[in-house]
Amino acid sequence: MDFEESLESWEEYYDMSPDHIELLMSLYKRRISHPQETIVLSKREVQLIGTGDEEGLSGARNHSGR
Repeated sequence: MDFEESLESWEEYYDMSPDHIELLMSLYKRRISHPQETIVLSKREVQLIGTGDEEGLSGARNHSGR
């Protein structure tokens, strides 16, 4: 499955908003263009994720391998 097909699948499965898709695209492009760098989210990006759950955010940080 290529990236576009994967994106469409996620969009449908997770009922993603256009803002969420934009965030996903931004994160993907940053990771691909700079695979060794830590991705730092803006306040807006954190808000788009929609969690105030520090444990969930911590899990995401740990999942990144950084």
